[in-house]
Amino acid sequence: MLATAIEIAVARLEGWRELEREAKSLQETLSARQMVDQAKRVLMERYGLTEEAFTRSTAKAGRAEGRCGRWLRKSCGRNSCLTFLGGL
Repeated sequence: MLATAIEIAVARLEGWRELEREAKSLQETLSARQMVDQAKRVLMERYGLTEEAFTRSTAKAGRAEGRCGRWLRKSCGRNSCLTFLGGL
């Protein structure tokens, strides 16, 4: 009976650890998304673009480099996103 209780406790601990890892990953994803959104707002203001015009511009720039919108959303790091978008 004690062994069963220990097994359950260990399983729950592993479950909590997995949740903590997932929460950290989600927080990092949210932080990156917030950074991309901030860069987007800055560039929209700098170039006087509406969100729709900005989306068209980034899609056009991505196609010119042989990339798609998914690349922009997935690969924007601290500098690569701003470098890519700065070429508008």
